[in-house]
Amino acid sequence: MSSAVDICNLALSHLGVAKEISDLDDGSKEAQACNRFYEKARDEMLRGFVWPFGKKKAAIGLVSSAGDSGHADNNYAYAYRYPSDCLIARRIDSGIRTDYRQARVSFEIMGDEQGSLILTDKEGAVLEYTSTLAQNPARWHADFQMALSFRLASYIAPRVTSGDPFKIGQTAIRFWNASNAKAQANAGNEVQADQDPDGELVLSRY
Repeated sequence: MSSAVDICNLALSHLGVAKEISDLDDGSKEAQACNRFYEKARDEMLRGFVWPFGKKKAAIGLVSSAGDSGHADNNYAYAYRYPSDCLIARRIDSGIRTDYRQARVSFEIMGDEQGSLILTDKEGAVLEYTSTLAQNPARWHADFQMALSFRLASYIAPRVTSGDPFKIGQTAIRFWNASNAKAQANAGNEVQADQDPDGELVLSRY
């Protein structure tokens, strides 16, 4: 099982840095660079794709309805509180296992004094989102870990290679593009969506 430190040491290895860190707060310039960029690189990747290990569905708390005093936006019937463990909202559950375009539930994000709101016309809304539970390295597959290590390497390259004179960070970006695409493809293979039914013309051929 990998940890944040393991990911950081992979990133350093990609840059040709032989020194490893023992902790994100060990005081070395390598640890300081990793500490500055690790969480940002991690959450950037988690927000950028629907990773299965981060998906969550939950009923969201109603804040107000159309007609209530101070309702956030009367273009929508309901305002719900954005979940505290939400990294990015993906969709409102339509009640259909595999949404088609016309069945998708419209929603919009806005804020108030207490935080973010989710506006929609769906009563009793259930949100599908990427949860902060996905920030736990114990949930990650090896391909995600490798992709994250290249993403992190690209960010820390200038600080740990004295300005990155040999453009190693750019090389890390190219490796990240390839490894991230591979990780996303593997994640996509962990689901079998419903197939659209054949039309009458197709069925008549059989």
